[in-house]
Amino acid sequence: MNEWLDHVDEVDARLAALDIEIGARFAVREALIALLDSTPGIDQPTIRAILADIGPDGRRWPEAVVWLCGPPPTVGL
Repeated sequence: MNEWLDHVDEVDARLAALDIEIGARFAVREALIALLDSTPGIDQPTIRAILADIGPDGRRWPEAVVWLCGPPPTVGL
């Protein structure tokens, strides 16, 4: 049983270290994260997933950059 508990502690420590690294990588996007965080229903893990999908400069999914800045002009027409 102690072996399993030690394993759980090790996994928890690795997750904490990973969370710190992810936070450091997203620190450069602090303004955008604050903007997205003000949106109801979007939490920190969701924000990180959105930004990870878009990429650091938006080239992976340019349409998402448009959606983050506001709906495209074709919406609602």
